[in-house]
Amino acid sequence: MMCKARYLVPLMAATALSACMQVTPEASRAENAALYFHNDPIVDGSVAKQVDALQQMADEIVMQSTLKGGAIGAAVGCGLAVVASSHIGKCAASAAVGAAGGAIAGRAAGQRSVKKRMQLVHEPELSRSLRNASNQFESLRDDLPGLLAAQEERLNALALQLAGGQISRAEHDRGVAKVNSERAALAEALSLSEADMRRAVRNLQTAAARGQSGLDWHIRTANQLADDVASQRSSISLL
Repeated sequence: MMCKARYLVPLMAATALSACMQVTPEASRAENAALYFHNDPIVDGSVAKQVDALQQMADEIVMQSTLKGGAIGAAVGCGLAVVASSHIGKCAASAAVGAAGGAIAGRAAGQRSVKKRMQLVHEPELSRSLRNASNQFESLRDDLPGLLAAQEERLNALALQLAGGQISRAEHDRGVAKVNSERAALAEALSLSEADMRRAVRNLQTAAARGQSGLDWHIRTANQLADDVASQRSSISLL
């Protein structure tokens, strides 16, 4: 009988540990990439850099809106053990202790307790990122029209040079293609940022549906950012 008990606790601990390895869906496409703009000030510089900064921020917002989702899944898998430890990182060790004490038998009650005590989304961090992204977007919105106007001037100059015989058709076409390539890159980056913000909205709505309160502002802000980014994307016409 003692021999069976000696192997029972490690087996239960391994089972609980496997629950800690759950993967949360709806992760950002940049989930494994470094987050370059976590606490940095708003990035100044060219419109291309601003668009890139906004895209990175949108990636981070998606990650922040799903980060605690993995934690709650692991916590529920650990049952009462994780409630006693109050830290997901101690899941395996606490599960072993809980198994020895028979706590796994109360798994259903543990799930209810964990859901009440844990938050799916860390609001302060997400609020900061949303405000930074909003500020970054305002900077982009102010500067993008100037860039588009400058590109139109380049296109007009190319047309005049071609008409005056100053450049060849091939040179003209290369200049036009360069402007079009720049616009396409900006449009794609904005489309990706919009998609990330839409994904963040869905994640936050899921968290709210699962019982987390206080996310109304976050959902509205992320949704407004997605709409604003889409509006700026529509202002970029490809040639």
